[in-house]
Amino acid sequence: MTILYDERYGAADIARRISDIGRRISFDYKGGAIVLIAVLKGAGFFVADLARAIARAVRCEYIDVIKKGEEEVTNLNFITSFDVKDANVIVLKDVTRSGVTETYLVNQLLE
Repeated sequence: MTILYDERYGAADIARRISDIGRRISFDYKGGAIVLIAVLKGAGFFVADLARAIARAVRCEYIDVIKKGEEEVTNLNFITSFDVKDANVIVLKDVTRSGVTETYLVNQLLE
């Protein structure tokens, strides 16, 4: 049995794009702390690569989202307690479908 693998983006392509995004964040967010919040599990590895590509101090935090079905967020598990007041917050998530999780998370962070 032959398995065909279609590589759309190689490791060098991905590294180059992450570097571009890191430079853009460094330029756009010159004032205040930068906090990268990774929604687990999908953004775990990406947040580490992105943090290294940002030419400023960055804090990484992690959140696990517990959902009941596709449309209802039942709980957010913050891996550590953290404060985002006066910080530039960037939420990283692997796939966005309906936006329910993102909306709920942003509302919780705003409180």
